[in-house]
Amino acid sequence: MNRFGNRRVAVVGAGPVGSYQAMALKDMGVDPQVYEMRSDPREAGLTEGKSVNLALSHRGLTALDELGLAEPIERILVPMHGRVLHVLDDSGQPVVDATHSYGDALQSVHRGRLAQFMVQAAEDRGVDINFDSKVVRANLDHGILDLERDGKPFTAVGEHIFAADGSNSAIRQVAESAVPCMFKDGRKLFHVGYKEFNIPATAAGGFRLENHNGFHIWPRGEHMFIALPNQDGSFTCTLFMPLETKQGRRHSFESLSGDEQAFEAFFTTEFPDLAEVVNEPWEQFSANDGRPALMHTVDARHWNYMDHFILMGDAAHGVVPFYGQGLNIGLESARMLNEAIRERTNVLMRNVFADYVRARKPQTDAVAAASIYNCKEMAELTVDPIFRACRQLEALFNTANPGQLIDLHYDMTFTSKPQDKLWQRSRAEEQVLKDALKQFPDLMDSLENTDSLPEDVEQYIKDRLVL
Repeated sequence: MNRFGNRRVAVVGAGPVGSYQAMALKDMGVDPQVYEMRSDPREAGLTEGKSVNLALSHRGLTALDELGLAEPIERILVPMHGRVLHVLDDSGQPVVDATHSYGDALQSVHRGRLAQFMVQAAEDRGVDINFDSKVVRANLDHGILDLERDGKPFTAVGEHIFAADGSNSAIRQVAESAVPCMFKDGRKLFHVGYKEFNIPATAAGGFRLENHNGFHIWPRGEHMFIALPNQDGSFTCTLFMPLETKQGRRHSFESLSGDEQAFEAFFTTEFPDLAEVVNEPWEQFSANDGRPALMHTVDARHWNYMDHFILMGDAAHGVVPFYGQGLNIGLESARMLNEAIRERTNVLMRNVFADYVRARKPQTDAVAAASIYNCKEMAELTVDPIFRACRQLEALFNTANPGQLIDLHYDMTFTSKPQDKLWQRSRAEEQVLKDALKQFPDLMDSLENTDSLPEDVEQYIKDRLVL
């Protein structure tokens, strides 16, 4: 059923979420016009140095499955079965810890290949995508879009606009100017930036890192290096580091930019095992005039203005990439919105939009908080003794009491449980574990050498859990 009648529908943005939304609308009998400021990714080819790889998991795959795309997309995915930690021992020598299984598989996907796949799938469904079409102004009350293509202006009509145009959304910026009381600037610069690196495949097309079906992390406190596998045997890698130099901060992009000697000393000391597999690290670091890529969080106060437009994906709820859920919650949000549009046939569209936002926003807020926390976890906490003791305590308690403690990463990544409830419960449970370590000061030293918890420790945890 076409809920929009004869009213014209526009989708701004043809990234994964915009393409997905256009296909979903097409399946509802709507003929949306899609406007994308970038060129056709199938013609532009794959570019490096722009972004980290993406991780696709249950929530995103569930959404794709509703459009019949979960199976076709498998050909561009590489499974990652767990974390592979590359730490330094007391003498500064690299040690590999590959024991952190996810219990399922995250799927690594190259951003460029995903863009090509989604655009092709949309066109195969009959969606009309206008590339190189940049929104420069909009009258959202009347559904008028002023755009430019090749420097030439043109006008389009979108009485209902689905804005999936990224964290720097043109539609959100128009709304911020037009209705400032509702749409404050929710885009904030994150204090960490990144540089992309590449580990090439071997001459035979193999992987240069062992445990290649893993998410490789080199945690170093305030900075870290990660590597995600690609189908061609290469790894897309990213160095995350604070943007600015501050007191007590050992390294930053500001301190290393333009200083080859300082960078080489930093890289060989912090990541000695990468020297043999990363080609010309200084050349990769100094690309783009040495400027790091920036990351932003987006916490738009409102996502819709009546039924005139609704923000989607990063335009509404952009998160930093440290939980691997940005793509997944973007697709999941689209799935949930479309489900509401299809099922609530007797409800005004403005109320469908408003009710959806009211229910969904607490969940994406929780993912945003978890993503920032996971940045700290990956960079610092994975080598923190109290954090590791909590994980050992958690594992022992779960062995004796399966299901009583949640596995936040598993449930966020591999289930459809509401993220806000998971985040709230996980914070409460983490505090219980920390309190147990304080209550029983000898416990930390014994955790690695036992396969069960003392009864008094187990009971202490049980008494304080809120199930």
